[in-house]
Parts: sequence; structure tokens; C-alpha cells
Amino acid sequence: VNGEINYNILFKADFVLTYEGINENLITGKKTIAVKIKNAGNLTDAGKVTMFVDGVSLDEVHHYELDPGKEKILYFSLKNNDSIQSITFSTKYKSLTETLAE
Repeated sequence: VNGEINYNILFKADFVLTYEGINENLITGKKTIAVKIKNAGNLTDAGKVTMFVDGVSLDEVHHYELDPGKEKILYFSLKNNDSIQSITFSTKYKSLTETLAE
């Protein structure tokens, strides 16, 4: 059987990043920074996100796989409790920078 199929729909994943804030464990004093990843596209795909604090990359990398319309919150450990000026989350095609007020 020979034939041709024309797809009029573009299939792709579209990951949207949203800063979710800094959380502190009141017992241990450790802080985590949360970012929400949402697949606003129409195709299941995977990726990874890294975080930069004041322009310095942390060694922590989170991998994710999301179906269309699904979302996931990822938590990064904050190694020091110094004041933070900015946080940047970076994926292969997008980044999000959040400037924090003191």
C-alpha cells in the first residue's frame, strides 16, 4: 500500500517555567527553591532544568517527562543562606529569571 498522509497539526511539546518561591524547613533550616514545569504543547516529551543563583550554576540538574497538559514542581536545594539577588532556571530552549527583592 502506498499513500501519503498530510498532517495539518503541528506536534510539539511546549514547556512553560514558573517560579514557585523559596521554602524553608523550620526544623532543619534548609531551604529549597521550587519551579513548576508545565507542558502546554500537544506531545509528550522530556527535558532537564538547571538553576543559576546570582549567575552561578548549581551542580543540581533535574530531569522530567511530561504528557500534554501535565505539570510538575521540581525542588532545588539551596546550599547557602546568603542573600540572593536573582535565580535563573534554564532548559534547552527556554529560561526564566526571577529577580528577588531584599
